[in-house]
Amino acid sequence: MRRQRWLALVALVLLVAACIPPQAAPSAPPTESSATPVPSTPTPLASSTLATLDMTAALLAKSLPYANGFELTRTVRGRSGQPANGFEPVRTTPPVEDIGSTHDFWTYDFAAKKNVKTTATL
Repeated sequence: MRRQRWLALVALVLLVAACIPPQAAPSAPPTESSATPVPSTPTPLASSTLATLDMTAALLAKSLPYANGFELTRTVRGRSGQPANGFEPVRTTPPVEDIGSTHDFWTYDFAAKKNVKTTATL
């Protein structure tokens, strides 16, 4: 029992000693060098470079489009804006699904986080 306490005390002392950061040793002063000093502030850009970076004229030349949701739906989704005919059947004939027919469909694999193409056979 005494030996276990002694080992626990040694382990605790080693743990505390490992958590204390080491003392920083004073570094030697920098020596004088004959190199030219590097400025700490950035140098200004040439006015010709700034002129090429200025996008004001290009942005002002284009007008912003009006955000009309109905117009966007017609142009992007290809819809005319007219409501669909009511009670119009989607299919006129049933699909051909006999025994042995196969169909591909997509499922989501949550473990792999990706879509998986699956083939089913009747």
